[in-house]
Amino acid sequence: MTAAVEPPGKHLRRALRARGWTQADLAMILGRPERFVSELINGRRGLTARTALELGAALGDDPWEWMKREVAYRLSIAASLDHLKIRARVQRFQKRKTA
Repeated sequence: MTAAVEPPGKHLRRALRARGWTQADLAMILGRPERFVSELINGRRGLTARTALELGAALGDDPWEWMKREVAYRLSIAASLDHLKIRARVQRFQKRKTA
């Protein structure tokens, strides 16, 4: 996983633009505050299963795709952390257990 994975909010921004909708329009459709939609689009709020279902219903697409985008993005962020140090510690731990 690379850090090049885009946040779901970028995809949402494009989806709104393609429909000619504003953030206020989507907020009204979802029955959520405009701030909620703004936070999604600007990456200050992660997608939950509920939000994925709502976006799927509002935009006519698959909620699973929204969840996949969220998970891919979150994993790309986590991958940028030094997970190799953890793997090295696991190897050292396993060597001690077998010694």
